[in-house]
Amino acid sequence: MDYQTAIDYLYSLGHETLAMKLGLENISCLINKMGNPHQTYSSIHVAGTNGKGSFCKILATILVESSISTALFTSPHLMDLTERFQYSLKPISINDFCQILSEIKLTIDNLLSEKSLLARPTFFEHVTAIALEYFRKCQARVAVLEVGLGGRLDSTNIVTPILSVITSIDFDHQQYLGNTLSNIAREKAGILKKGVPALIAPQQKEVKKVIEEVAEKVGSPLIWLEDKDISATYDRDGYWKINYLDKDLILGLRGKHQVMTAKLAICAIELLNSQGFSITLDNITSGLKNTNWPGRLELLNNQPDILLDGAHNPHGVDALREFLSTWLIEKQYPTKVLIFSTMQDKDFSSMTKNLFPLFDIVVLVNRNDPRAKQFSKIDGNFSLLSKEIIIAENVDKALKIAKEKAKINGLITISGSLHLIGEVKKLLKENFQPFEEKIYGI
Repeated sequence: MDYQTAIDYLYSLGHETLAMKLGLENISCLINKMGNPHQTYSSIHVAGTNGKGSFCKILATILVESSISTALFTSPHLMDLTERFQYSLKPISINDFCQILSEIKLTIDNLLSEKSLLARPTFFEHVTAIALEYFRKCQARVAVLEVGLGGRLDSTNIVTPILSVITSIDFDHQQYLGNTLSNIAREKAGILKKGVPALIAPQQKEVKKVIEEVAEKVGSPLIWLEDKDISATYDRDGYWKINYLDKDLILGLRGKHQVMTAKLAICAIELLNSQGFSITLDNITSGLKNTNWPGRLELLNNQPDILLDGAHNPHGVDALREFLSTWLIEKQYPTKVLIFSTMQDKDFSSMTKNLFPLFDIVVLVNRNDPRAKQFSKIDGNFSLLSKEIIIAENVDKALKIAKEKAKINGLITISGSLHLIGEVKKLLKENFQPFEEKIYGI
């Protein structure tokens, strides 16, 4: 199986979200037939609404800085599916990806023919199986696994980790997880396991109550981050630093919201050290500073500059707005343009009210995605939120319009969807447009 055949096969299984079937029966059957590869290494299982991807990347970076054999599984990807499966922070090779998928497909075909499986596993069940098997082949010591959606019925929930982590919980994916915070929290808390410590970020009162109920029921000891007293101060250019053990640690990811993520990662490291790991303060220091997580307040040095952020729900947009409200004053861009696209199931009204007023011009883009919100006219409800609002028929047109409006010394911010971010990065790469990410210290 070559790479294009592999990709075609996976996407023939249906849209990752629209064709999703939550449940553990299929993945359990498949992974058991594969010899339970997830049992050959320790796992850290991470759920939450916002910040779980950033937490996973920070934690994995610290572990790699500690010379620990580390694997990382995240979703979605931005430009290439192989980004989801990382070992030592490097994506899986095309050859390994194709070989492992071929083996998994053969296993599935056999299970279907013998009626052990009644339906072919979904896209996300396939990629979960690829990750778990790849990490075995890499002889990983630790795998950091990000939940795809929810937790209780997510295919990653077949693992019994050494540590469960829940980042902040808020409204998102209500059609799958429920329309109340309590329902959403119950699904996320479904990753808690008997005897497995669970590290929990600060939560709203309603969410905290549900997590405590689930933890008591399953017998999972809880560690709340509220108990971790680590001070933080602004550094420069959107970066923050925290004081830990009387040492100032620079965060390599922009935004004040990453302070909480870093605190959560440090607490996770302390818990891992209590289980026999030997991760030093120097490892933590270098890991925090060296973390790179594309599409999350990623600034491209261009003419004009381009800021990419995958905020895709009101909570994420709030964090982006907080960042921009101070950073834009510091940067003093003469013209600020926003390219925006989101999914149909997102709270579009809330996001636009919080974000659009920060920009001189907003370009709404119609993406070729069955889940993406389409714009046919300027709605009067948000036409007053920015000086000028334009509708672009595709991402390429949106970029051209934004560059013309921003000129060489302005700023283009792109947000609303990680899928939009990925499409933009592909276009920049395909057009050989020179850009360089601005990272801390440069």
